[in-house]
Amino acid sequence: MSAATFQLLSPPGGGAALVDHPDVVDDYFELSSKFLKKMPGLLLEAPSLLDSVFMCGCAGLHVQHREANRSVVAFFETLVGLPSSRLQPVSPAALQALLGVLTTRGGHLVHAMVLAVAGVLPQSRIRFLVPVLRVLADMEAATCRGWVQAAVQSLPADAHSDGAILLAALFSAEALQHGQRGVLAAPWLAATGFSGCI
Repeated sequence: MSAATFQLLSPPGGGAALVDHPDVVDDYFELSSKFLKKMPGLLLEAPSLLDSVFMCGCAGLHVQHREANRSVVAFFETLVGLPSSRLQPVSPAALQALLGVLTTRGGHLVHAMVLAVAGVLPQSRIRFLVPVLRVLADMEAATCRGWVQAAVQSLPADAHSDGAILLAALFSAEALQHGQRGVLAAPWLAATGFSGCI
């Protein structure tokens, strides 16, 4: 099913397939979120599939269709929340796979979210991105800050001051101190022996 979906959403000549098929984007990422909630190992322990879904999701963050965009955001919210989730136990192999994709592709996700905040998405939908950024910042603040800084630097020069405000708000001492998910993620990172950055 994933192969057929990616073929439909990634035509050979490029193009706007995600925009042309918002119903497929909505259904696919809603289903992927359900898999993550009920049987996370099916997706997480298939590295090439996880990477493809992750990158397709990064592109899907810019889809203007409200339901499709919300399904993509919900997928990422579920995905990055897995380390601290108490809903479904995740195997050590699945957690390592998740950390692997966040390590290699987390910068792409943050870049896509910063572009969305910078005007790709309507302002009314930006609030849905905040929990995902917050969890990433709580897991590994220094690395996430670097990703946000790089994404802000890629914006047009007149947007850099707004990006600086975003950085200051997201990584202020108060925001980092009050991050509830960080309280849950930090012990998990210590328990798995993961000392690298995400």
